[in-house]
Amino acid sequence: IGCMRGGAGILMSKVKSKGRTYLIDTFDGFHEEEKYHKKGMFVFTGIEELKENIKFFNLKRIKIFKQNFPNKEKLKNIKKLKLCHIDVNTYRSTKNSYNYVKKKLVKGSFIIFDDYGIFGVEQVTKFINKIKIKDKKQFHFINNFMGQCILIKK
Repeated sequence: IGCMRGGAGILMSKVKSKGRTYLIDTFDGFHEEEKYHKKGMFVFTGIEELKENIKFFNLKRIKIFKQNFPNKEKLKNIKKLKLCHIDVNTYRSTKNSYNYVKKKLVKGSFIIFDDYGIFGVEQVTKFINKIKIKDKKQFHFINNFMGQCILIKK
């Protein structure tokens, strides 16, 4: 969620043998603003480049959704998730993504939050620190010092 050019999603799709990969992004920037994230920032409209990369790597079980997340109508066929990479940079979008995804996770599945503990995205860190307390019975939390937090469903 928040795939931009698809780097993490393409990597995940390439290394797994079963299942589907969904790349979800607005492809038109942020829809809410925070201190360091304004509308018009991180805009990547080159969805054709992403499609070419998918073709180049011969990925068959991958689908692109150009939308705000979550759009439950478009995603109604997704019943279970094993891995989710969330890179949406703002508090509200991170919270909405997490609340939707956590209901679909199977035991032993992962959520990887990008931008944890990084300058300029303190609101993402703030949200994750809240769920570390609230959802500690549901997840193991691993802080990756490369700016990510990994949750593993118990």
